[in-house]
Amino acid sequence: MWDSNSPLQLLNTMPKKLTKENLQRLQLVIDADKYKNSLLSGFDLCGMYAPFCRGCKKTSIYPCAVAYINMLKAGGMDIEIDARPVEAVEEVQEEVAAAAEPEVIVAAEVKPEPLPTEVKPAEVRAEAPVKRKIRIAVARRKI
Repeated sequence: MWDSNSPLQLLNTMPKKLTKENLQRLQLVIDADKYKNSLLSGFDLCGMYAPFCRGCKKTSIYPCAVAYINMLKAGGMDIEIDARPVEAVEEVQEEVAAAAEPEVIVAAEVKPEPLPTEVKPAEVRAEAPVKRKIRIAVARRKI
């Protein structure tokens, strides 16, 4: 069902340490074949498309490519993922959140401004909301 030659041929042209760009190209090749087969079968094949789908973590940035590489590494192929942001997106989000923690600012004593003693009538008056009626018509078929 899946074309095992295309990703393997592409992988043979790449270095042993795969960068983010290499993973992106590999993901595109796998996605194109998966999409074609999904159209032919009539439903989404994600999770059952190929043997490496069992080890897929859908939270990674390039899930198919990473699962494919992990399957090849388990089979004895000497290949390594050098790109940092291929693990779970949640981990990256936690790092970003930790780096962007709000700073604690100690506020100086603020004296409130005195309220005006004289209130003008135009400022106090608030306009009442306009109530509008909604008419719902029902169409009937002539018999």
